Amino acid sequence: MESTPNLQPLVPRHCRYNIPMRLARLAIVAWALGLTAVPASGVIIDRIAATVDDQPITTSEIDQFAIVRIIERREGEGEDEYRRRILDYMIAQILRARDVNRFGSAEVSTEDIANEIAEIRSRFSSPEGLEAALAEAEMTMPQLEAVVRRNLQVEAFIAERFSPMIFVSLEDIERYYQDVWIDDRIERGAEILPLGTVREEIRAILKSTRLDEEVGRWTTELRGRADIDVYL
Repeated sequence: MESTPNLQPLVPRHCRYNIPMRLARLAIVAWALGLTAVPASGVIIDRIAATVDDQPITTSEIDQFAIVRIIERREGEGEDEYRRRILDYMIAQILRARDVNRFGSAEVSTEDIANEIAEIRSRFSSPEGLEAALAEAEMTMPQLEAVVRRNLQVEAFIAERFSPMIFVSLEDIERYYQDVWIDDRIERGAEILPLGTVREEIRAILKSTRLDEEVGRWTTELRGRADIDVYL
């Protein structure tokens, strides 16, 4: 069951933990996401943005994702919209990670992690931008690598579980070519290429779209079985 109550100045009554319990639950979320929101002083001054089965996600964790650009910001996206999308992603990743752990997480190579870090680095205007963002977010490179590793493990699980289920027929490709691809090229003033030369391109588009749909259904099912409260 999921609800979105109005944000209150104080943490809601059912989320007011004593200090040891709150620290323990924050540690669970930090493990699930590969990071921690505990500053160097060891004192937690934070607000709970959401709970997933009583596991809190804090506003400082959302800040870290935004500052370090772990989730890329969309063009024209407002600050509130961006932060809510980050929160939705974090909720989904906690839920997905449970299935990953239940079935066994895949090994992720250091090369794959390095490539993903390079992608995040490219979102900044200078090579030093990522290090500056990590410092601002009070996050270390090993913590970022842990987040990336967790995300890649979820992606690997998705590819292994759902990709074999997706079939794209020649009829599907031809229909997309006639109904979508040609119209899009005309709208953009681009050359209309023969179907035979773009068949695999269209197949990849359809597979990606259908994979996203399968993951969306899976995530909706996971959310339906969880007790989620959102306060952000």
